[in-house]
Amino acid sequence: MRVLLTLFLPLLVGCVAIDYPAKWAELADQQRAVAYRQFELSRYDAALTWVRLSMQSARRLPATSVHVVEAYDDAGLYFYRKKNYKQSARYQAIAVLLAMDNPALAMMLPTYLERLGWAWAKFRPESEFFDIAVDPLSLLDDDALALARDPRIREHFYGQALGVLRACNGGN
Repeated sequence: MRVLLTLFLPLLVGCVAIDYPAKWAELADQQRAVAYRQFELSRYDAALTWVRLSMQSARRLPATSVHVVEAYDDAGLYFYRKKNYKQSARYQAIAVLLAMDNPALAMMLPTYLERLGWAWAKFRPESEFFDIAVDPLSLLDDDALALARDPRIREHFYGQALGVLRACNGGN
């Protein structure tokens, strides 16, 4: 109960005391730790709830932050365990795409790709994963995964493009 209060109290008071990245990262990591404990107890829905809270806490961090990428990776694993392979592939794809632009995650990228491969094999067994492993950016064109609807993907991959388009259109 004390752990729950410790984690929820900042959320309940509007997070006024937590307004800088280190605290948001710490809170996101604590919530991911609770999610993992729930996962270990086979409480997959609870694990997903906690990892979503972690994603919300990390929303003020850069999209390619280790805390953000790890939360997406964890969500992908939890969806996989629930046999929701489409969501697993979606979250693993987001983890892969965001990790590609973070040098600190270069060592983890093969692991993220492997996990995406597991989900992909279940989600689209007739599809060849090799092309995606060679060019992960091709995932952005996959309509079924709808990656462009994710706020982190929009922010990271489409934010600059939208800014250029607006500038070309005179700010409209």
